[in-house]
Amino acid sequence: MTTTARLRPGDLAALASIGLRTRKLRAGLSALGIAIGVAAIVAVLGLASSSQAALLAEIARLGTNLLTVTNGQTLSGATAELPIACVEGWSTTQTWSGVRLGDLAALAGLPNPARATVYSLERGGAFNHAVLQANQVRNPDSLLALRVNGVDLSVDHGYPARIIVPALPGVHNTKWVRSIEFGQR
Repeated sequence: MTTTARLRPGDLAALASIGLRTRKLRAGLSALGIAIGVAAIVAVLGLASSSQAALLAEIARLGTNLLTVTNGQTLSGATAELPIACVEGWSTTQTWSGVRLGDLAALAGLPNPARATVYSLERGGAFNHAVLQANQVRNPDSLLALRVNGVDLSVDHGYPARIIVPALPGVHNTKWVRSIEFGQR
């Protein structure tokens, strides 16, 4: 007859904690890494939700502006197939639809602006605005985009509108456009 030996819970805990007791620095660093990982996940998921809610609240607070454009109905029906490249190393080509920046400038009374400053609803950060040069504003593929691949922009993609300019790094294609100022200087 075979007898089985069982560890008591106290013995099991003592055996399991040998690594923790003998390699204190390794155990501490492992615990720190796990804590940082959990905190990062909570921060990313929590910030995404709170940022989206704050953005939608800001859009609702601002209401309509001088020019109202309904998704799917543009001034000139402009569409451009453009790549967008991220500084993180990825790029993709999408079909963007919206209003040509040159058409907006003309509508604002400046058919040949020297620049355009695009402001985002995003208040902080280095990329809450972008300054576009005359050639970028006049490029027929430079758009105030309202749709991508035939679908209204999502919040992550810059809803309600974003700038898309050929050969401009993705971080400078301002999302969540609040206003555009066209200028002569």
